[in-house]
Amino acid sequence: MTWDVQFVVVDSSSAYNTIFGHPLQALFEAIHSIPHLALKFITPSEIGVTRGDQEVARLYYLQQAHPSQDQGQESPSKA
Repeated sequence: MTWDVQFVVVDSSSAYNTIFGHPLQALFEAIHSIPHLALKFITPSEIGVTRGDQEVARLYYLQQAHPSQDQGQESPSKA
């Protein structure tokens, strides 16, 4: 099967790599696990998995929660 999906790409420091709404998750038959920062989805030959980096996600979350404390610091991806 093939689906045409339009995505919006942004340059942002975020704890999330992607944001899939419920309709897209249902279309892809995707299952997400927030505690594991993982998304599983069906491919023609196997179950695909994407995983986030919990340490980087935590750093980005803290930067977003307390933006005044990290002024002048580089983002974890650039450090």
